[in-house]
Amino acid sequence: LFLLFSFRMASFVLTGEANGIGKEIVRSLARDGWVRCTLVDVELVDVEGEGGAANIIQGDVVNPEDNDRAFASHVARFGPPAAVVLNAGVGESGDFPDLRCLNVNLIGVMHGIAAAMRHGMESGGTIAVVASAGGLWPMPYSPTYSTAKAAVVMLVRSMAPSLWRRHQVRLIAICPQFVDTTLGRAGARFQKGVYGMLGVRLVADMVADM
Repeated sequence: LFLLFSFRMASFVLTGEANGIGKEIVRSLARDGWVRCTLVDVELVDVEGEGGAANIIQGDVVNPEDNDRAFASHVARFGPPAAVVLNAGVGESGDFPDLRCLNVNLIGVMHGIAAAMRHGMESGGTIAVVASAGGLWPMPYSPTYSTAKAAVVMLVRSMAPSLWRRHQVRLIAICPQFVDTTLGRAGARFQKGVYGMLGVRLVADMVADM
């Protein structure tokens, strides 16, 4: 899912399902007054009442054409984005290798960065990728998820210097530990040494304030 919206005078792009961290990021920005939005998801979701009138488009972050169509629609309505948050992600189904998990969590991020650079981010801005602490330590119960997130962290570390040098685009990775979402609670059941979880609003506010 993508959620693309205009916040005050700036323009933002957010990918991620309409729940968990993504949904709370929307609420956090709505509290600060964002008005216009375009929603793109594999399923059509009506977000009226979340703070603005939504333009809803069906799409999937794994498909490069859907990424381009979403960003082009955003630019046509709101102008080039000042910031992009690539938050879309899914958990592991249990089958190894889980190619859907790998594609959404890694390939979808690659397509998102590429589409952002093709559609208005050539002259500055911020791209934030919501990765995971699971990309920093092993997760024996979710090897595909952990591999995808580790690859995202290295992707960001590898691309960030040149994006800043060439385009003044800041590329960052956010790696929260277990967050109190459906996905986070499911993973915490299998991870030893988890004594607490991050509040989803805390993480969303941090992302919104980046």
